Amino acid sequence: MEDRSAIEAFTRRFDPYSDFCFSTLILYDGDQHTRWCWLNGNLVLYLNDGFGPGAYLTFLGCEKVAVTARVLIDYALHMDCAPVLRRVPELVALTIHRESDAFDVEEDRDCFDYVYHLGSLVGLEGAGHSDTRRGVSQFKRRHPNHRFVALDLCDLAVHAQLRTAMSVWQLNKGEAVTVKNYRRALENCLSNPHYFELITLGVVVGDSLAGFAVTERIKNDWLLSHFAAANPDFTGLSASLFHHLAKHGPKLGCTHLNYQEDVGDLGLRRFKMKWAPSGFLRKFSVTSKEG
Repeated sequence: MEDRSAIEAFTRRFDPYSDFCFSTLILYDGDQHTRWCWLNGNLVLYLNDGFGPGAYLTFLGCEKVAVTARVLIDYALHMDCAPVLRRVPELVALTIHRESDAFDVEEDRDCFDYVYHLGSLVGLEGAGHSDTRRGVSQFKRRHPNHRFVALDLCDLAVHAQLRTAMSVWQLNKGEAVTVKNYRRALENCLSNPHYFELITLGVVVGDSLAGFAVTERIKNDWLLSHFAAANPDFTGLSASLFHHLAKHGPKLGCTHLNYQEDVGDLGLRRFKMKWAPSGFLRKFSVTSKEG
């Protein structure tokens, strides 16, 4: 945690990629393998990706990027990871391509962060938001007495409610990689709730927490969604939770939401696309043409 101020002071200068958010680094670091350093004025991360390819290197920054890429790819050959830079932010990747023709730079669609303009989500106007409007309407009609609540992560009673809601969601998802990592993130969150400045919103139906979303305000005017879970037995619950999150953001001075990536899960991709993203934070893989 003592590294937080240094990392956040640096990442604040760039687009809010989820991979470089300090809380993300902590919440999803289940095996405590994450490492970081400075190289040529750039922030380098060594990560063990629970969603896919395993250990890999990436970096953020604008200084000597082609030189930095070469050093890291060569270094990867001596590590337990493939000689490829993954989840490289667009600015960095395009600068590498511009500075040197010694690298192959390719889009990694599975790792794009989904970006939503909160203003358009508040009104849900237009054909692009028809699915969300329908879901919100169905949920309101079937559960008129539902309540949206703010959840205190330092409250042990809330811990029990969150774990129960996550378990109900997990029963319908099986043993998917996403489920495993969300469960890990939740436990890391609950183990050290005072470390983070997280915003947790829930939906209560009757006496039970039916769904929740754990988010964070970053770069002053952005929300980052870390993870969420909703009971699929309640039609329209996910849409209502997402809509409530969109309406809550402007109250905090936020204009955009980063809903992270879909990691190549087609179901998750359809789920995130139906909210009509306003754009993406694109990421790339970088390899050496020399092999």
